[in-house]
Amino acid sequence: MLNIARPRSSDSCGARSLMAVWALAALAGSASAEVPARTHVGQTLLVADAEFDRGQIFYLHPGQDTQVAVTSVAALQRTILTSSRAVGYVVGTFDPEDSEQPILGGALRLPVASLASGSPATDETLKGEDYLHIAEHPEVTFELTETKDVERLPSDDDDVFPFRMKLLGRLTVRGATREIEMPAEVSFLLTNFDTFARTAGDLVRIHGSFELSPADFDWEMPPGAAGLVAAKLNVDVFLVGSTLSPEKNLDPEVDQEQWLAEQRYLTLARDLSDSETAAAHGEQYLAKYRDDAEALDALARTILDSPGLPNRDLALARQLVERAGELAGDAAISETRSRLAAARGDGSTAREN
Repeated sequence: MLNIARPRSSDSCGARSLMAVWALAALAGSASAEVPARTHVGQTLLVADAEFDRGQIFYLHPGQDTQVAVTSVAALQRTILTSSRAVGYVVGTFDPEDSEQPILGGALRLPVASLASGSPATDETLKGEDYLHIAEHPEVTFELTETKDVERLPSDDDDVFPFRMKLLGRLTVRGATREIEMPAEVSFLLTNFDTFARTAGDLVRIHGSFELSPADFDWEMPPGAAGLVAAKLNVDVFLVGSTLSPEKNLDPEVDQEQWLAEQRYLTLARDLSDSETAAAHGEQYLAKYRDDAEALDALARTILDSPGLPNRDLALARQLVERAGELAGDAAISETRSRLAAARGDGSTAREN
C-alpha cells in the first residue's frame, strides 16, 4: 500500500517543423473547463479536495525527460516534435497491490511554447496565428476520464505493480473537443533507493502511444503541405508522477517561499514564454528581497543558467547582481557577475532595457 501523506497542492505551493503542426493542433487548445488551472507558482495544477478523497495524487514532474513526442513521417520529410514541460497530476488507487481500477483520473497542461522541433523557423511558424495560435491558445490541455481493459501484469519486484490498460480522455483543439484512446502500460513504484534517484515519493509511470489524424479535428491542410505532413501522426507519451509535489523542496536549508518565487519566474519566462509578466514578477521579487543578497543572487543565477529560457532578462539580472554586490560585496557575487558579463557579450537572444 502507498504510505506517503496526501498534501493538498495549495498547501504544498505555499500560495496560491511545420510537419508536426497538425499533431500539435490536435493537442493545443484553449483551456477546457474540466482541466484545473495552474497553481500560483505554476509547476503543477490545483487539485480539488474531492480528488484527494478518491485516491492518491501523483504529481507530474516536468523538465526531467521527454514527456511528449509527436512524429510525422511524410513522403518528403520526417519531423519529431517534443516537449518536457507538461504539468498536472494522476489520481491513482490508494492500494495498487489489490485494485482492479488503479487509475481513477487525471489532468495535464502542456505549454505550446515548450514544443520544439529542432528548427527555430518551424517552431515559429507552427506557433503562429495560422496554426497553433499561441497568443490565444497558450497551452495543451487533456482530461483523463476513464480506463478500460485493465490487465495486471506479472512483476518480479515486490515494490512494482505493473498494469496494461487503455486510457480515455478529452483533447481540446482550439475550441473543438475530441475523445481519444491510448493503450498504455502503467506501473506504480514504491519509493526505494532506485526511485529516489529520480525523485522522492512513490511514483507512477505511464507510457503509451496513439495515432492522430488531422482530419479528425476538421483541420484543412495549408497550400504546399502535400508530401510534408503525414495523414497519420504518432504521439508517444511518457509521464512520471510522484506523491511529492514539484512545488515542495525537501532541503531544510532552502527558504521555501523564496524558492517558490524563483519557480514562478521560470514558469512565466521559460514554460509560458511570457516575458512581460515574468519581468513584472522579477521586479516584485527584487523589491521583496532587496535586502537579501543570497536571494538576489539566486534569481540572477536562475536567469543566467537555467536551460530552455527563450529570452534571458539580462537587465533584471544586472539589477539583481548590482544590488547583491552592494549588500555582500563584489567578492561574494564575483562568479555571478562574470556569468552576467559573459551573457551580455555573446550573441544569444536577451531582453535588455
